[in-house]
Amino acid sequence: MNIQNAFDGKTARVGDKVWSIQLGDAEIVEMSDSKGDTYPIAVQNQDGGREYYTMSGREDEDDIAPSLYNGPPDIIGPPKPKRVVKRKIELVAAVDSKTGVVECVRAPNYQYTPGGKTVEVILSGELEVEE
Repeated sequence: MNIQNAFDGKTARVGDKVWSIQLGDAEIVEMSDSKGDTYPIAVQNQDGGREYYTMSGREDEDDIAPSLYNGPPDIIGPPKPKRVVKRKIELVAAVDSKTGVVECVRAPNYQYTPGGKTVEVILSGELEVEE
């Protein structure tokens, strides 16, 4: 997974515009220099809502993914895996018994009568295709 607009607290400064899942568009209003501070970054939105984040942009230090970004995140996941599906197919062929001419037809009631008797052959089966 690739996240565009990822937040990096090491380069962030007070006054930087950011985006958070909790607040939307916001601004960094405080940054603590204390090494023991778990949530050194204070972010506030226009309505006065305030949240605190880790240097990696997490609202809670145990969060799997960050909540704070330099702008609305573009999350690009891995390509969708191809899957194999089975399709039922039916082929109808008309065979001229006199000339031996074989013609594939789509409709079972196809008429082919140039010289001899027409015999219809229906072949059916399954075809595996990737989607």
